Amino acid sequence: MFYSVVSGSRDASLRMWDIMSGECLHLLVGHVAAVRCVQYDGRLVVSGAYDYMVKVIKENSFYT
Repeated sequence: MFYSVVSGSRDASLRMWDIMSGECLHLLVGHVAAVRCVQYDGRLVVSGAYDYMVKVIKENSFYT
């Protein structure tokens, strides 16, 4: 079980949050327009934005 959630923002960023502490764990970038939707299953983050792009980010790439 994972205890994190990912949010998308109008500043084109994605943030992964620890839901127990409220701490921002990771700032994920890659879009150039506001993020419209996000799905996180504990392994992958899939996001869509107004830049007409869909991004798929593997969890192990958060740490590079």
